Amino acid sequence: MGVQLDLHPPQPVCKAAVQSVCSAWQLKQLQDAATLEGASELQHYTQGVCGGTLDAASLGTRAAYLTVVRERSRRAPLAQLRTGSHWGAEEAGRWGKIPPEQRQCSHCGGAVETVQHLIFDCPLYASLRTRFADLFCLLPEPRTLYAFFQQPPARLANFAASLKLQWQVAHDAAALP
Repeated sequence: MGVQLDLHPPQPVCKAAVQSVCSAWQLKQLQDAATLEGASELQHYTQGVCGGTLDAASLGTRAAYLTVVRERSRRAPLAQLRTGSHWGAEEAGRWGKIPPEQRQCSHCGGAVETVQHLIFDCPLYASLRTRFADLFCLLPEPRTLYAFFQQPPARLANFAASLKLQWQVAHDAAALP
């Protein structure tokens, strides 16, 4: 890993040095992985949640929403949106090995059902964007996932849970004969 050790005579290992080197190595691995083709979830997280940069300090830091949002029913949908491992066609298509451009939104047609589409664009959720106007009204243009995810975790979790519920209701209704 790059930590210098002198084993003759044996000396104590500096824990802080080992942690620092390991964090730097882990960061480099993630940065390299984010550049690979097919790493769309890692790219989503790097760009949308971290604003394009990963840093060693954030690797060992627990995201605020994990502590603030205690109810799993609200925390899980927010985690899914943040990680890109969500309920929409973008992710379901990944499981089914459907080409990315064919992972279209079944609610409005045409657009790929990405996290960006779910949060900002799909007309199915216009009423939610109105109900949670405080999350949208102060976002700079162009709206970015990074700016969106910087807002109060509890409020984001409420929005994410409502978004997932509305998606499920619409999906179930579309499946009825």
